Amino acid sequence: MHAWTVEGTWGYLEYDWSASAGDYIFEPAGSVHTLVVPSEAAGPATIQFVIEQGLDFLDEHGEPFHVEDAESITRLYVDTLAAAGIERPAILP
Repeated sequence: MHAWTVEGTWGYLEYDWSASAGDYIFEPAGSVHTLVVPSEAAGPATIQFVIEQGLDFLDEHGEPFHVEDAESITRLYVDTLAAAGIERPAILP
């Protein structure tokens, strides 16, 4: 996964670093972490993530409860459009 920090500051609980505006982060497949924005941050963090494979969300026992991938992102987008009364773009499969 690739991450570019657009604004703000963020990091992962499990690692001793933080990213701020302009920073690029590469994460190898299989990385397990918890994204946090420090409470002392001046505002929210805006981060652009590029995910090359699925992203597994794990519960407190380390078990996956959701997979984010191209299919689930498309479904979320289409469902959000429908809820707003906006027609599905013809370009989508």
